[in-house]
Amino acid sequence: MEYNGGKIEISDSVIKEIIFRAAVDYMKIEDNQKEKKKLKKNILIQRTPEDHLEITIKGISAPYNTSLKKYAEDLMFKVKDTVERMTEMAVDSVNIQIGDIVESTEETDNMYDYEENQNEEEK
Repeated sequence: MEYNGGKIEISDSVIKEIIFRAAVDYMKIEDNQKEKKKLKKNILIQRTPEDHLEITIKGISAPYNTSLKKYAEDLMFKVKDTVERMTEMAVDSVNIQIGDIVESTEETDNMYDYEENQNEEEK
């Protein structure tokens, strides 16, 4: 990224940390260190020749008895929105691989409404 005659570089590790924090926030992973460690190791990024990003998150645990498609789409939106807002880099794709189903609770029943809340805040 060029800026006032200089260059700004954002390392892959910083981008991965942004993705990780956005996913943890969306998935409501609080004190589960094992789940956080698993998530962090399953985040992959690729840079295109245009310096755009392609993000893959593997092994996601999704709540049982919810729409897996909506859950994944909302996570994709949250990650893409957060990365683009913080880095001003274009995200070409966010790929989600659901690898597990976890028991749904009252908290997880309401955990994937990021896009709806975001749209309400913008009004």
